[in-house]
Amino acid sequence: MIDTKKISIILFLIFAIAMSSVNAQTNNKSLASPSKVKKFAKNAYRIGDIYSAIDFYKTYTDEKPSNYKVIYQLAELYRKSRNYKQAEIYYKKAYDANNKKFVKALYYHALMQKSNGKYKEARDNFIIFKKESKKLKDAKVFRKLVKADIKGCEISPLIIDSVLKILVQHMGKSVNKAHVEFSPVSISNDMLLFASLRADDIKYYNPNDTSKKLPARSFYLAKNTNGNWKTVGKYPHELNNNPTENIGNGTFSADGAKFYFTKTTKNWRNQMISQIWVCKKEGQSWSDAELLPYPVNDPLYTTTQPSVGVESKKGFEMIFFVSDRQGGKGGQDIWYTLYDDKKDRYLKPKNAGSKINTVGDDVTPYYDMDTRTLYYSSTGKVGLGGLDIFKASGELRKWSVPENVGYPINSSADDLYFTIGKNREGGFFTSNRIGGVALKNPTCCDDIYSYRWTEYIHIAIEGNVFSQIKLPNADSLANKKDSILSKSSMQDARVSLYLLVERDSTTEAMFLKSYATSSLGIYNFTLEQGQNYRLVAEKEGYFNNQIALSTTNILNSDTLSKNLELRKIPKKSMILDNIYYEFDKSILTNEAKITIDTTIYKILHENEKLIVEISSHTDNKGKDSYNLKLSQKRAESVVKYLVNKGIDKRRLIAKGYGETKPIANNTKANGSDNPEGRQANRRTEFKVIGSSDQFSKVNYGPKFINGKRVK
Repeated sequence: MIDTKKISIILFLIFAIAMSSVNAQTNNKSLASPSKVKKFAKNAYRIGDIYSAIDFYKTYTDEKPSNYKVIYQLAELYRKSRNYKQAEIYYKKAYDANNKKFVKALYYHALMQKSNGKYKEARDNFIIFKKESKKLKDAKVFRKLVKADIKGCEISPLIIDSVLKILVQHMGKSVNKAHVEFSPVSISNDMLLFASLRADDIKYYNPNDTSKKLPARSFYLAKNTNGNWKTVGKYPHELNNNPTENIGNGTFSADGAKFYFTKTTKNWRNQMISQIWVCKKEGQSWSDAELLPYPVNDPLYTTTQPSVGVESKKGFEMIFFVSDRQGGKGGQDIWYTLYDDKKDRYLKPKNAGSKINTVGDDVTPYYDMDTRTLYYSSTGKVGLGGLDIFKASGELRKWSVPENVGYPINSSADDLYFTIGKNREGGFFTSNRIGGVALKNPTCCDDIYSYRWTEYIHIAIEGNVFSQIKLPNADSLANKKDSILSKSSMQDARVSLYLLVERDSTTEAMFLKSYATSSLGIYNFTLEQGQNYRLVAEKEGYFNNQIALSTTNILNSDTLSKNLELRKIPKKSMILDNIYYEFDKSILTNEAKITIDTTIYKILHENEKLIVEISSHTDNKGKDSYNLKLSQKRAESVVKYLVNKGIDKRRLIAKGYGETKPIANNTKANGSDNPEGRQANRRTEFKVIGSSDQFSKVNYGPKFINGKRVK
């Protein structure tokens, strides 16, 4: 396995701030022997001081330029400090010196060329590496990585040419300092929460000087005033009350009542790992932070970068996170756990699956509930550089094929921590692309960038849910004529919005949100451009109504209008016409199956809570007992057909009544046979006899009235 699993790409120079007393030796390193300088370098790297290690190794290689093992180590340090230009140079030196011993140097040399935007040169070297890497112990891993890298080099120019209509801006030096800024979260249209180590240079820490404390990462707020973002202080204060703790990666639950974040500390093995903590809202403040229990947090592995949504089946809180724990697909993987609020417990974490995770690193998940889309960054998929941002619709382990979000969000550098703002016209992400606030090299450190769609399309849908009622008038009362029909608006009808997702050659409807209609029967939703939806209206005692709608061809901001009629469920049985059987048998004919498909199956498929009785009836020819058995078998054949089409058998009751419930006379008044009456009696009916939420495949989540959430 490549070493990205051991050196987490997530932490990104988390302890690049120097922590070593050996720094005191730096000014005199030229006076030390090469062996001592090499020892200084190893000690600096061991305690996490990459920059001092680079300085010492550079001094050593100036004296010992033929020690290519150290040259390779120096290249590794340049890569880990994300100095792509120097890493490209030193990997080439190591490979040219011994192309058999340093085969991997060619891969990383090409990877650095890719990160420097040299796509043609990188592709050529990836192809050479592909041929030379077959004898590596981890050849299978590199084969998958290099396949994506070659494809990335080939299509990157096309992605860059297909530039998105997006304006990307660096958020300025009030927000961004020389160290890493990360995990931006939009609190409102003009307020941003982010994590940072607020320093403009490298801070050295001498363990012999206890008066100086190591600076730590904390949460900060930035405010937008007339288009200018300014950092205004820490947030919230109770989360930042320990100045020695490194905290970050904050995210709010869907209802805003919980705040998840990570702390980074040493475990019992003296390894730096991150763990997820949670605070709960208590009035205007937050409770003390609680560590999420095992096995969500595992003391042997990093657990970090939480993002929260609500899953559609049971309404459980769904927490995505990143970990290098066992059972993953490669380096860092995206996992998830569900929180069962009734039992107050977090379920055993599961891997998000091979569509999301790769043999590389898959990090910084952000789950957008409005579209049920997971945004995340990956080094193992086809991209422009190191970490590219991708998106996939779905939840848990079911996902559409991930897509690269495109340029200029993605670049040849690392791009990650993608989020969407409150007004959805833009949002934030972090990147170490050239142009940020640099510390030791132009691409060393992540800064926060904002993005805005220059032609964002606002789409909404609204309408009225109603039923038809009969109103008597003077003429109908006097002459016993039919009453007139009138519309009646339906309060507290539930209108649900589904996103239609293409997955594995099938279309799946994913629940997004629901709305309880107002006293005027009004509902409204906001939609995204370029999507396909299903709108379902329902109310107890009525058949559901649903419509399909698409925003793929809507090119300007618009508000759509769709009224939805609900028909009352009749209390009496409904006859299924054209349900025929072969004479004296219970096998359905093809004509009968067509009728079932277009009637009862359609109703049951669109009304997932209904429980129905399927009844079969005969005329009075033959013995009563025989007719009863035949009708029971015929009713069961309809139920069996529906079950085979996916209807839950618990929703279906088969009942044969034989000749006991005629609706017409089998014989005429003169005693002769009545063919028309017998045909009417030989019928199949269905009747709604109940309703149960346990049969519905959807948990409708929080209830909203007039746009406001209610319990």
